[in-house]
Order: sequence, then structure tokens, then C-alpha cells
Amino acid sequence: MKSWIYVTAGTIAVICLAGGSKPTAVTTEQRAIQRAEQVQATALASLKRSLRDADSARFDGVRYVSTPAGEAVCGVVNARNGFGGFVGWRPFVVSGEGVEINSAPAFRKYCL
Repeated sequence: MKSWIYVTAGTIAVICLAGGSKPTAVTTEQRAIQRAEQVQATALASLKRSLRDADSARFDGVRYVSTPAGEAVCGVVNARNGFGGFVGWRPFVVSGEGVEINSAPAFRKYCL
């Protein structure tokens, strides 16, 4: 009987403590981070679709940028060509204008 009372009291205590927690509000900074991560994931998927061998793609320096020209994802990519060799690191920009690989004007416009 005594153990049943302890179990019941313990269960009530856990329910009260768990029920007292309030959901935390998402801050503006957290929303911005989530947006950047979402844009970056979508951009890399678009970039991979434009490559001949998407599975071989290696990325470096990938970052989300928001400029007066618009939102974009910048970085460098190295992937295999049709002959199976890596082409070397090339700058890329994925923006509302599309996917640009090795385009100095697009890289300057968004990433510098």
C-alpha cells in the first residue's frame, strides 16, 4: 500500500513539472538561421542537378548571402567531368537568376 502511494505521488509530481513548461518562442535570429539553412540546402540541390556527376561533388566555403541584388548561396565546387577526372575548384553562385559556375560577374555581384 505504501509503495502505491509513493508511485502515485511521484507520477503526479512528474506530470506537474512537465506540464509547467511553456513552448519557447522562435526568435527573429533563429528564423533567419533556419531560412539561411533552407535556402542553402535548396541551392546545393539545384547545383548538384546541374553537374554531370552530382555524387562526386565536393563543396567548400559555402555560405548564404543576402545583398541588395538578392539572396544567393556562394562557394566553390569540385566535381568529376565526363572523363572521370576532377575539374578543380570552381566558384559557384546559386541565386534567383539560376546556377552559375565559374562566372566571375555573378560571383562579384553576390559574393564579394
